Amino acid sequence: MDPETREIPKTFSEQIHLVLNNIKRILESAGTSLDHVLKTTVYLKDRKYHKEYDEIYRSYFPNGYPARATVVAEMMHEDFLIEIESIAWVPGDKIV
Repeated sequence: MDPETREIPKTFSEQIHLVLNNIKRILESAGTSLDHVLKTTVYLKDRKYHKEYDEIYRSYFPNGYPARATVVAEMMHEDFLIEIESIAWVPGDKIV
């Protein structure tokens, strides 16, 4: 969901970019970055999105992507096509 407009993008591509950019913003506000993500759990609404998800996901982690689990699952909101949970390390600090 867009944090400013509270709108949910319609396409899968728009949603995954929004989700990953939201994670990036959260991490940066905590003093870290996507480079310090240790693990993600990715929830896809439908298996048909896997190939597109994998290509876009990898582009956000050019230095090597973190451990991840991918699950096809029912979403909390009917319009969500993807959800991502992440665990990251803040250098010199804590797990976020």
